[in-house]
Amino acid sequence: MKFHWGNAILVFFIIFLSLCAIFIVFSLRQTNDLVTKDYYKKGANYSKQIEINKRSAIYQDSIEIINIEGMLRFDLASSIIQKADSLHIYFFRPSDKSEDLRLSFAINNLPIEINQGALIHGRYKIHLSWTMNDKLFEITKPIDIR
Repeated sequence: MKFHWGNAILVFFIIFLSLCAIFIVFSLRQTNDLVTKDYYKKGANYSKQIEINKRSAIYQDSIEIINIEGMLRFDLASSIIQKADSLHIYFFRPSDKSEDLRLSFAINNLPIEINQGALIHGRYKIHLSWTMNDKLFEITKPIDIR
């Protein structure tokens, strides 16, 4: 049997359709969750978030996250400790929202330490929030858990 141009076209279409089927199966297995359930509502109120970010910018270096022997330690500046009541920590995992973790701590229970065993390996964005003088403050810091 000779290999003619008609056979080449047939082989091309078979390979092309196989690749399309593989792509479709792969894309259907991926999760496509939004970052939050109320994504559009948060987008409409984003001006409030901009105000919170401006207010919080001076405290960006006031919270330090230290990785010590499988523990994450949060060191807070004295200006935050004296005026804030509680600290809310949200471990946001961009690749899988089912692995997110929310914790709350009283500021008077220092130092704040979290066992890394509660988190799986990978990249997280840590959102730290607290209230001082009836105003919300928020800081976001990236971290890699290994």
